[in-house]
Amino acid sequence: MQTIKTSTRATVMGQPAGSQVDHLFQIVPVLKKMPVREISDVLVGVDNAVLMRLFKEFTTEIQAAIFTHFNLVKQLSYFQFIPKQQFSELFDNMSSQQRHDWFTVLTEQEQIELLPYVVPRIGETLTAWSTYKSRKACKKGKLL
Repeated sequence: MQTIKTSTRATVMGQPAGSQVDHLFQIVPVLKKMPVREISDVLVGVDNAVLMRLFKEFTTEIQAAIFTHFNLVKQLSYFQFIPKQQFSELFDNMSSQQRHDWFTVLTEQEQIELLPYVVPRIGETLTAWSTYKSRKACKKGKLL
């Protein structure tokens, strides 16, 4: 009896995983000429390990711009994947409003993990949830 041999090699977007990675690195020069929004559309489906390697081909300013164009699910997935010190470089290159919005999405534990690496900006306040809650409790206590 003859059995059919099946391939156990992983595929991504219909291509073997290795060939997709190779292809992405080959088109980096083309990606660098594209608008950031389009780059993010191309990279949103890429595995986080590959994305981390691809991001090294771009400046941190462009990395941050690409990251902010990802949907929230991809942003959170990438944040949870990479070391927080490395993420802080992206975070430092976001606008103050983007930093604030992103920081408030994080859980208290995620905020605690990121805060030691964040470079504070003049006039910007990134308050961890635990600090916010204790301040809010103090204000309520004073009113009673």
